[in-house]
Amino acid sequence: MVTQDQRQELKHLAETANEKLAKAGTGSAEQSFGLGCALVVVPLGIAVFILYIFGALNLIMGIICLVGGILGLIGVVTFISSQARARGISHAYKEVEPEITATLEQAGISSQEFALVADEVLPTDAPLRAYLSLPQEQDKIQTQEEL
Repeated sequence: MVTQDQRQELKHLAETANEKLAKAGTGSAEQSFGLGCALVVVPLGIAVFILYIFGALNLIMGIICLVGGILGLIGVVTFISSQARARGISHAYKEVEPEITATLEQAGISSQEFALVADEVLPTDAPLRAYLSLPQEQDKIQTQEEL
C-alpha cells in the first residue's frame, strides 16, 4: 500500500518524467520540421524557376505548381516530424527510465503502483503513458474499490 507521502512523491516523479519526455519530443519535432521546410522550399523553388525560364510554365502555372508542391511536401515533412518526435521521446525515456526505477526501488514501490498513480495524474495524451504498464479496466476498478 502506498502512503500519502509516497503518493505525492510518485505524482511528482510522473509529472517530472512526463515533462522531460514532452520537451524532448517537442524539440525533436520542431527541429526536423524547420529543417525539412527549409530544405524543401529551396529545391522546389529552383525547379519551378528553371521550368519558367525554359518556357515550360507561365507565371500563373508556376505559382500553382509552387503552392501545390509546397503543400504536398509539407505533408511529408509533417510525417517526418512526427516520427522524429516519437524517436526523441523514445531516446529520452531511455534516460528517464533508470531514474524512475531507482526511485521506485529506493521507496520499495512496485511499477504497477507507480503506473496507477501516474494514470490518475497524467493527461490522456501524455508521452509517459506509452511506457507505463497500466492495468486493465477491471483491475483498475478493483484497486479503486479497495481504497
